[in-house]
Amino acid sequence: MAVFIKRKKFLALEQNRSELHYLHDSLSQELIRINSELRNIEYRINFFGVTDKLLEEKKEILIFANWLKQEIDETFQTLHKNN
Repeated sequence: MAVFIKRKKFLALEQNRSELHYLHDSLSQELIRINSELRNIEYRINFFGVTDKLLEEKKEILIFANWLKQEIDETFQTLHKNN
């Protein structure tokens, strides 16, 4: 997935700003979905108790969410450089 996003950013830079806006919006929507999954896992941990599986899922989601936030920040900075 990371290769796809980097390729998409590269193509967006070559094409126009609207592509960057679209990419930024898409990444933001994905981050919202990831945060929803994280809340769901935290609810399950509170309701059912901590299990190794839930902790592993939470860890993976947090890693992905942090990476996604970095991609959003890079896209946002690129948008403002091109203005």
